[in-house]
Amino acid sequence: MKTLLKNNFQFIWSILGLIATITIWFLPWRFQVNDDEIMMWLVSGAYTCTPESYVVFIHPILSWIFSKLYTLAPNIPWYPLTWFFFVFLSFTSLISIIGRLKVSISQKSLFGLLNLSILLHLLFFLQFTQVAGYMTMAGFGLLIKKEEFEKVKWESYLLILIGFLIRFEAAALVTFGILIWIFCQYPFKNLKGFLPFLFSIILIGAMVFGSKTIYEKASDYNEFLAFNRARSSVIDHPVFYRKVLENEIDPDDPWFYFSRWYFEEGHIDLDALNAEKSNLDSELFTINQFKNTFVRIVLVQKAEAFKSFLSLIVVLLILFGFKKKNVLFLGLWALIFMILNHFYLFYGRVNMLFFLVLVFVLFQNSHVIKKPKFIYAIGLLLVLGLGYHFYNFLDEGNGRRVMKKEMKRLLAELPDTEPVFLEGYQEHMFGLNYSASSPVPFINQGWLSRSPFQKEILKRFGVNSLKDLDSFSLLAIRMDEPLVFPDYMKSINPNFQLKSYNTSDNFQFLRFKASVGKH
Repeated sequence: MKTLLKNNFQFIWSILGLIATITIWFLPWRFQVNDDEIMMWLVSGAYTCTPESYVVFIHPILSWIFSKLYTLAPNIPWYPLTWFFFVFLSFTSLISIIGRLKVSISQKSLFGLLNLSILLHLLFFLQFTQVAGYMTMAGFGLLIKKEEFEKVKWESYLLILIGFLIRFEAAALVTFGILIWIFCQYPFKNLKGFLPFLFSIILIGAMVFGSKTIYEKASDYNEFLAFNRARSSVIDHPVFYRKVLENEIDPDDPWFYFSRWYFEEGHIDLDALNAEKSNLDSELFTINQFKNTFVRIVLVQKAEAFKSFLSLIVVLLILFGFKKKNVLFLGLWALIFMILNHFYLFYGRVNMLFFLVLVFVLFQNSHVIKKPKFIYAIGLLLVLGLGYHFYNFLDEGNGRRVMKKEMKRLLAELPDTEPVFLEGYQEHMFGLNYSASSPVPFINQGWLSRSPFQKEILKRFGVNSLKDLDSFSLLAIRMDEPLVFPDYMKSINPNFQLKSYNTSDNFQFLRFKASVGKH
C-alpha cells in the first residue's frame, strides 16, 4: 500500500481532491459572507436585470468575463463554478509541492490530508478573498524549491496573477508574508537569484493594481467608490466595531442607523465620514482599545473554530521541527498579525490569509518527522476535526433548507412591484436561484448603498429613492431585540405605516405602506 501511494502520490491525492470538489458542489455549500452573493447577483444580472461588468472588489477584467459568460449562458452558475475550479487548481498545485518533499510517505500523506482539509473548508464556505490567498500561496509554492528558486514557471505566475485579479489586497498580504519568510530563510547570496522573480511579482501586482485604479477613476463609479472607501474606513474601524458591540451608539445618535448598515439615505456624507475616521483614530492608542484588540482576536478565532484548529496544528508542526529560522519567522509573523489586527478590523477570512502563509512555510521547508506515532496522532486529530466540521456543515445546511422553505412561503404572495428588505439575515444564507430573467426581490442595504447599481434597482421598482416607495416589505429574523429598519424608513418618510404582520418559526414578515402619500 505504501509503495502504491509513494509511486502515485500526486495522482491519488488529486483524485481525492477532485471527488471532494464534485461532491461538495452537490451539497449545501454557501458563500461565507454576502460580498460574493452580491457580486454574483451583479455579474449575472440578477440584481439590476443586466449583467454588470464591474462589481467593485474583483478586477474589472474578471467581472467583465463573468458578465459575458452569464450573457451567453445565463443558466450556468459561472461565478461559484469558477471559484470551485480555482480552489481545486490550487489544491493540485500544492499536492505537487508536497510530493517532491524528501520526507516519508506517511508525512506526505499527513500534509496531503491537511491540504484536503483546507480545500474542504474553502468549498464549504466559499469566499473570494480566501480563494485569492490560496491561489497566491500555491503559485509561490511552485516558484520556490527548497534551497533554490525554480526556473521560470508560467504556472506559478498564472496562479499569482489570478490571485491578484480576484482580490488584490489578499494576494498582496500573502505575498508580503512569503517575502518576509524568504528574507528570513535564505542567505543574501541566494537572494540574488530571487531578484528577477521578485521584480516579476511586483510588476504583476503593480499592473493589476494600476489597471484597476485607472479604470475606476475613469468610470461612472468614482464618486461612489470614494464614499465606499470612506464608509469602510469608519464602519470597519476597530474602535467603531467596539462601540457597536458595547452598545455605545444610542438610537438618537446620528451614527446609529449607519452602524446597522442603513445609509442609502441620510445625513452621513463624505466629510462626516472623514471627520469620524479621524475621531476614531484618536482612540486607537487607549488602554481600553489595546485590551479590545486581544479580546476581538480571541472572539474571531472562537467563531472560526475549524480555522483555529487547523492553525494550531500547523503551528505545532512548525514548532516541532524547531528550525531556528522558521521559529523566528513564526514569532515575527505573529507579531505582525497582532499589530495589524489592532489597526484593522480582521474577520476570519482575513486571518485565514495569515494561516495560509504558515501552510506555505510548512510545505516548503519541512523537517523530517522521525516519530511515526506523532504523524498518526496528528492525522487522527485532523480526521476527527474534519468529521466534526463536516457534521456541523451538514447540520447548518439542513437549518438553512428549512428557512428557505419558510422564506419562499412568506414571499409567495408578494407582488413584483414591492421590494423586500432584510434585517438580521444576510443574502448569502438564502440558497435561492436568481437571474436576469428572474431578478431578486431584495434591495440590499450594505456596501451597494449609494451606488449606480442601487439607482438601477430603485428604477426597477419605479422610484428614485427609498423615501418615494409606495410600499415595502421587511423579512427579519425572529429575535428579542426591537427591529431597527422600520424606524430608519420612517426617519426618511414618516408616512410609512405597518399594514400586515406575519411570522413563521424563524422569520417575521412585515409589510408597510405610505398611508398619506410620498414624503
